[in-house]
Formats: sequence, C-alpha cells, structure tokens
Amino acid sequence: MNIKKSSVAMAYASILAVVFIWGVIPAFKKALIGGHYSAAVYTAMTTLAGALALLVLSIGRLKNLNATYFKIAIPTGLCVAAASLVQAIAYNFDASPTKQAFLENLSCIVVPLLMLLLVKKKPSILTVAAALTCLASSFILGDMLSQGFSLSAADILNALAGVFYGVNIAFTGIYAKKLDAKLYVMIQLFVQAISSA
Repeated sequence: MNIKKSSVAMAYASILAVVFIWGVIPAFKKALIGGHYSAAVYTAMTTLAGALALLVLSIGRLKNLNATYFKIAIPTGLCVAAASLVQAIAYNFDASPTKQAFLENLSCIVVPLLMLLLVKKKPSILTVAAALTCLASSFILGDMLSQGFSLSAADILNALAGVFYGVNIAFTGIYAKKLDAKLYVMIQLFVQAISSA
C-alpha cells in the first residue's frame, strides 16, 4: 500500500514539475531571444545540446539504428524544427509567453484531426472536449476575444507552431510506436540543430 501511495505521489510531483518547467521556459526563451541570441542560434544551441546528451545516453543502442528511424524521424524532426523556429521568431514580435503557451497547444486540435484523417481513429468524447477546451483557452487566455479576434504576427506564428507540433505528435504516434524513443528523439534533435544552423 505504501509503495502505491509513493508511486502516486511521485506521479503527481512529476506532473507538477513538468507544468512548472513548461510554464517558465517561455519566459526564459523570451529573455534570451532577441537580446542575446537569434531564434535560429538559440534553437540550434539547445537542440544540439539535447541531441548530444541523447547520443551519450544511447551509445550502446546505436547499433539498433536502421533506415526506418531516419525515414520517420527526419520528416517529423523537420516539423519540430519548423515549430521551434517559428515559435522562437515570434518572440521578436514581442509575443506574450502566456499567449505563446496557449497557442502552441493548438496541437491538441491538430492531433485528433490527423488521427481521424490518417488512420480513421475517431476521437473520444473526452478528446473532443479537451480539444474544444484548448481552443477556447487559446482565445480567452490569449486576450483574442477582447481584441475582436484580431491576430498579431506573433499569434499567427505561435498558432502555426502548434500546428507543426501537432503534425509531429500525430505522425510519431502513428509511425514511431515500435522505435526506441531515445534514438528517435536524438535524430529529431540533430535534424532540428542542422535546420536551425
């Protein structure tokens, strides 16, 4: 019983940590981009660091790499690269980190749509409710209702990033289920670093 309670507590603590990290990253990104680094340099540095870290962690698994990894990870890596770059560029237009975070979550709408179109997987009622809540929060918390549904350049770029992130998530869910996650993400990160550079 104690093991189960500690596992549940650890799961909740992990979720809170992820929410905290996702919440503060946009503020740090905004501080770094523009004043110190261009969007491309920032994205190249961070993704290269991540790719190299995964390379070290996966050194014993590199023998498992085959053409399937590259066939899936390169196109999805390009989607993530495009999402990261347009999102980082949006900071040059004085994008609000709050708006950015919610517009990025338009991926919650893209993923079920792509799953329906590509593999005929109908979204559950809960998925539809979550997607609609995400869409509503993008408008409400992004102050778009008070602006008469006007979109700034930053809003458009962040929404586009959400679409690219959604394409990556859907294609990864469909085609990369059997792939080693560390190797798959490592290739994606190298693709991002090269694209940004």
